[in-house]
Amino acid sequence: MERSHRSDDEELYIPFLLDIQNEQDFLEKAAGWECFYSVIRPHEGRDMNVRAPFGRLKGPVYELPQEFALFPPVILDIISTNWLLEAGNNFLARYNITKIGV
Repeated sequence: MERSHRSDDEELYIPFLLDIQNEQDFLEKAAGWECFYSVIRPHEGRDMNVRAPFGRLKGPVYELPQEFALFPPVILDIISTNWLLEAGNNFLARYNITKIGV
């Protein structure tokens, strides 16, 4: 997972983030990135043999449509905030900064 986060940073966020004007732009750019990363871009990780993740999954054992690899990007801030309000569970509490003794 950390490897994919580094690739996201180096190949999506750093080169393109300043050009993104709004949430819709981001979702479109992220969808294109996910397609490239999962279906086209060669990977050199263990057992990847310079294939994209979808190429690694697809083979004689699995007959998968390409759409299987194209999970749509989601803005997690919206989901986590809505879940927090509905559940009443502050799962972000450990990130809150508090002053001791105040």
